[in-house]
Parts: sequence; structure tokens; C-alpha cells
Amino acid sequence: MGRREWPNRSVLRRFESALGRRIRTADSALLTELVAAHKAGLVVVDRLAVRVSVAQKVGWLSSLGMGEFTRAQWDHMSKNDRRSTVLRDADMDAVRAFADELNRGDGYV
Repeated sequence: MGRREWPNRSVLRRFESALGRRIRTADSALLTELVAAHKAGLVVVDRLAVRVSVAQKVGWLSSLGMGEFTRAQWDHMSKNDRRSTVLRDADMDAVRAFADELNRGDGYV
């Protein structure tokens, strides 16, 4: 069975993820990867680059309809070891495409 044929993307992400990384859903994994990549300087997300409170950034991330993003997750992505674990198995093409969609405002406020 090919990657695109898996019936549940979340199960696939859990299966493929780095040892020790907890994946709730494929969408929540993408959000975490987006924040990790942004904090590492690999992508720029305009709404995360502005000077507003972390609470506002976390609220915006949670409003995208991809699951709740918490302050604890934000703080974890500030730690190099946590960020590198997430980025190790991130699909950077998907992360870049998602960042581009967000920056264009394609369906996201």
C-alpha cells in the first residue's frame, strides 16, 4: 500500500514519525512543524513574525481548524532539542507550501 493510499493520514504520521515524537493528528503535526520551521528560520509565517503576544499567536494557530495549539507547544518549539526532533521528520515541502498558503491568506484569516 502506497503512502497516499493509507486510510488515515494521522496513523501514517505516527508510524513515520521520529522515535519519541507524539503525533495526535496529521494536521496538528503540520502545525507543530510549521512553528518549529518558523522558529528555526527555515520559513517565514507573517502572522508569527509580528510583534504580538504569544497568546495571540497561539490563538491564531488554534483558529486554523487543525487542532488546538497550546502555549506549552509554543514553548517546546523554542528548545533546540525539541525543535530538531520535530524537524527531523518534517515534510519541508508541505511545511513551505502551508506557510505560503497562510501568507497569501488562502482561506485563513
